[in-house]
Amino acid sequence: MNPRMKRKIPRIPLVTSEGEVAGQLALPIRKQKLLSAVKETQVKFLSPVDTDYKALVAENYDNFVVQPGTELSSELHTRLQQGFETLLTNGYLYQHRIRFRNKTVMTPVSRTLIGEPGMTYRYLNLRLFALPWTFDDKKKLSDVEKACNAFYELNTYFKDHVNKLITEKFASSTGRKIDETDDSLKTIIQRNTEFKATILNYMDPSEIRLKQEPYYNMGDIAVSWHKDESLVDGSTVAVYNHVPMEARQDCSKWKVGLKVAWDITTPAVCTPLNNKDCYYMLDTMNDTHQHCVIAGTLPRYSSTHRVVESSDSTLCYIQQRCQTALDNIGYKDQIPYLKSLETDVLQLIEEIHSEIEFEWLRQFWMQGTQHSQERQYWLKPMEQLQEDWKTMELMTKLMIDIVVKKKDQSHMIAKILLPSLVERNELRNEWMNRYSEKEFYHIPEEHRPIYEPCWTDANSEMPLPFDLSQHIDIIQECMDTNDSQ
Repeated sequence: MNPRMKRKIPRIPLVTSEGEVAGQLALPIRKQKLLSAVKETQVKFLSPVDTDYKALVAENYDNFVVQPGTELSSELHTRLQQGFETLLTNGYLYQHRIRFRNKTVMTPVSRTLIGEPGMTYRYLNLRLFALPWTFDDKKKLSDVEKACNAFYELNTYFKDHVNKLITEKFASSTGRKIDETDDSLKTIIQRNTEFKATILNYMDPSEIRLKQEPYYNMGDIAVSWHKDESLVDGSTVAVYNHVPMEARQDCSKWKVGLKVAWDITTPAVCTPLNNKDCYYMLDTMNDTHQHCVIAGTLPRYSSTHRVVESSDSTLCYIQQRCQTALDNIGYKDQIPYLKSLETDVLQLIEEIHSEIEFEWLRQFWMQGTQHSQERQYWLKPMEQLQEDWKTMELMTKLMIDIVVKKKDQSHMIAKILLPSLVERNELRNEWMNRYSEKEFYHIPEEHRPIYEPCWTDANSEMPLPFDLSQHIDIIQECMDTNDSQ
């Protein structure tokens, strides 16, 4: 699709931004009251045209840095701009459907995740699966892969530049340089600038009915007030801004708004961005401040590089979790058995079982056929994860058999199984109800959720039925019988 062609406004309701959803999902009551107070008082904001802007930034926003695009090479700009266009025209940037207030809503911004091979990033209860940005040296790259690699080149530049900015800031504030004796500090800086992924964003404001920024009257809000989620504490966020047709004289600029989190006394700032500019929220700024994006007149791309909290968000992580569970199944004369019936072992197996199904398999397939076809890197790993998950269904079946046959430790196993099965059954129903909503009939078939894993009782290859209600009743009955004895 030509990026300049008008697209039909989707019929699924739009949510203003991830900030609105994240705020409503997890906002404590005291913070909701504080937001109301801010709205009532209409605290002012400053922009570069105001006399006190520079002093305010120096005092309260000193970790916010705007870098002119002229400081990056023209070759890198060209690669990045071609990369944005390639990914958009090939259908890799699209709006995500998420759950908000028991409804399916669409994000106004079209996105995709690019990053280290096997990286994921979870936001708004949706797991994004990264397109890899590095490849085997011998591989002949497609246009899309070349586009992804361009953002790896930008990522490398950001790492070096942010490291330099923080090092200079440290020297300016302390009067000394970071030398070889500061190994611990250098390690912290390296950790907090180790960008692992970028979310690419695209929005054409002419296609979407945007709301006004609610507290400061900054303008049409494209991304509402928020802190970026799932990042390493104290880590930097680096952003590249691209507005392809900004040379037009009749256009208003895109802006980034910043405010001290939950503070109604310190004025906010609103800073316009030029095409090709970069901006940085250094060090702890994402922890202590909130930011928003104010829409300009023209379509805009951005690449937002993050130090993702990756302890539970990589393919390697979930593969290791799978192996931990599968280590407890053995075969004697081709008959499966559980090696250990220890409480902690069985509890962990059930946790991993549900994690794979609801945090990985269903998260991957529910994003549709186009999503899966675009992520060739992920197809074989997801196939293996599903095989491992199927083995865990068998392991759960072996636990159920022990309970039903009233063998030793059956009561202990039943106490582990019952809450796990109840939760799994509820989550399956929740996901299936999410899939069957009428709104999905109004979106292209390639973006409709895939019912996977899903099976009928006629499928003899599955150890357990999809609906676990009957087994839940059996386990409950066994527990009640045991308790009455």
